Amino acid sequence: MVHLSLPTDVDGWENTSVTIGIQIDDEVSTSPELPFPDGSTDKSYVISKLNKQYSIVFSVINPNQITDPKHQYPHGSIHPNVHITIDGNLVKACYLPQRGRFVVKGKLEGDGELRFKFQAPKLVMNGGIVKKDEVEQIGTIQIEIWLARMESQEAVRLPSPTRHEVVEINEKTKKGVFVSSATAFGRKEKVSLRHVTSTNLTEYPLVKHTYHYKTRDWLELEEILAEEEEESKRNAAETSSTHIKHTATNAHNLKQEGVKSTKSNSSVANPQTSNPQLTNTTDTDDDDQAVVFMGSHPVKKKVLELVDLTEEPIPLRRPQLPPPPKRIRKEQTVDLTK
Repeated sequence: MVHLSLPTDVDGWENTSVTIGIQIDDEVSTSPELPFPDGSTDKSYVISKLNKQYSIVFSVINPNQITDPKHQYPHGSIHPNVHITIDGNLVKACYLPQRGRFVVKGKLEGDGELRFKFQAPKLVMNGGIVKKDEVEQIGTIQIEIWLARMESQEAVRLPSPTRHEVVEINEKTKKGVFVSSATAFGRKEKVSLRHVTSTNLTEYPLVKHTYHYKTRDWLELEEILAEEEEESKRNAAETSSTHIKHTATNAHNLKQEGVKSTKSNSSVANPQTSNPQLTNTTDTDDDDQAVVFMGSHPVKKKVLELVDLTEEPIPLRRPQLPPPPKRIRKEQTVDLTK
């Protein structure tokens, strides 16, 4: 959001600031602002999404004691007076609370608001906007803020432009001017209205900021915004780096477990082997196995080779024992006639 400090010494408004942001309906936060290449602080780029409704979000940060906490705008109270000009047309004049958040969703018509909506402009052969300076205003949201003293609550409205769904631009003016997005007015929403007259305390606005809203394609073409493909590559590289680190850690753990396991198995399988060696740890520079990331040197991977003891078991040698002594059979004659 844009943060604007109000340069005033009016009692009750010292050190007060206002933040402003553009929020598209399907997003949970305001769109990020992109700075102008020339370093201007009174204007910024913002991404528009075609066929999406949007709102302008204000937040008044006032550290002083306020006189109108219920936002009744009584006679004599002082409030920020905001004028919103979109595509060169004044579409909304309203008052902000002395402290807190306030959202502008559209321009007034009858008993409701016509929602702001990003829309692609249409080129026409006849009619439409012809003047180049008017075409250059398309794609802009200008916000001006005064401090004003409330006077009376009457049914007074500023004139608003004719309702339009699509901005039409004459083809004769397209040369040298590229318009990627405009604001149309979408569905109508009923709102509670209070019309108050007031007098600005200064002739000129205290602060002013202009949003230049463009589609992502235009911002990428002008190199104001990094291309999504490049961002995806960077995100993929970061993910790959994290994956490599986890893989290396897991491989190291598996190696340690494998060495312990194979040493244990070797002592059981062949007790007569004086120095069992069932693992071979080697360094490899094989191009197919080398890992390269962001121009770093190939990572040498440890290859763990396990020997299968079940293929050709080693026969056990039994000690040579002397043959048992031969038994001599003795025969005895028994006289049965007795």
